[in-house]
Amino acid sequence: MNNTHSTQALHHLIAAHYEAHRDEMVRYASAVTGDIMLSEDLVQEVFLRLLSWSHPIMISTLRPLAFTILRRLIADCQRRRHVKEHYQEMMMQQAECATSLSSSLLMGELKERIEQALRRVPQPCHCLYRLHLFYGMGTGELTNITGLPYRTVERRLGKARKEVRQALLPLRGCS
Repeated sequence: MNNTHSTQALHHLIAAHYEAHRDEMVRYASAVTGDIMLSEDLVQEVFLRLLSWSHPIMISTLRPLAFTILRRLIADCQRRRHVKEHYQEMMMQQAECATSLSSSLLMGELKERIEQALRRVPQPCHCLYRLHLFYGMGTGELTNITGLPYRTVERRLGKARKEVRQALLPLRGCS
């Protein structure tokens, strides 16, 4: 009977302490965490823990005990947040690596497709198109180098472009 009476008295004491010091503790927690909602949750958690505290609590130690529990809860939250941010950063780096790897693979596939397409281009067009594509030579320059008529060079470049375009259509999702 006496134990039940003392437990009820302690609960009333903790409830009175909660009403008297809640705002002060929320302000403290908010100043440390920068998050008012989290601070309110932490202060509420402090008092829930005090209500289920298994050790004797004296009136003179209630306030320091409440603030000690609050500081430890804040430290736990900050530690968890730091770990979460660390893992999020790692995940972002892994995603970037995967993206750059897939980009490299796509570029490799694109280069391979271009090479395959160039191998299918008929020989007279093939050399002209390689000079045009890889060395940036225009139709006029190719005419001067090869001695072919301008329209012939133009037509052969057109054939080569068409062949390469047809080979690259599947990469764009077209068929």
